[in-house]
Amino acid sequence: MKNVFRASVGGFTLIELLVVVLIIGILSAVALPQYTVAVEKARVTEALQNIKVIEDQMKLYLMSSTADACFADFTTVDLAAEIAEEDECGGHGGYTTKYFDYYHPYIHGNGQMYIEVSRLGQSPYYKFYVAGTPDNLTRQCYTGWDTYGRKICKQLESLGWEYVDHDF
Repeated sequence: MKNVFRASVGGFTLIELLVVVLIIGILSAVALPQYTVAVEKARVTEALQNIKVIEDQMKLYLMSSTADACFADFTTVDLAAEIAEEDECGGHGGYTTKYFDYYHPYIHGNGQMYIEVSRLGQSPYYKFYVAGTPDNLTRQCYTGWDTYGRKICKQLESLGWEYVDHDF
């Protein structure tokens, strides 16, 4: 009598599959918050670079003129953004990118510069303000109830920004 035993063809048991799915789930639960923080840091870095570019354009304008200036008067930079409408320095003016609104940068005739940048969307919520003369600029980061916004503003303190906790 022949005893025929068949070797089982390669496959996975249900337990093995469940263990693999569980491990992948745990790893993604650990990695996703860190990914979110890294992405937001990259967005903040982009916004800070754009603020620096606008500041530089304002400083160049102030070297040649002492008149009040709206956004369109002093900027020649393209931030790859939609340019918002402007109404004689009293309206919006500025850039709107995918994640930030560079709201109404302007220059007063006395050499005072002003830039306001708001994070678009629900969360995280924070704003950047840059104001003052080219030699004495105040940089502030405002945030309210948002945890990510607080983390971002706190991190900017090491770069010379003032953190202001504010309820919007």
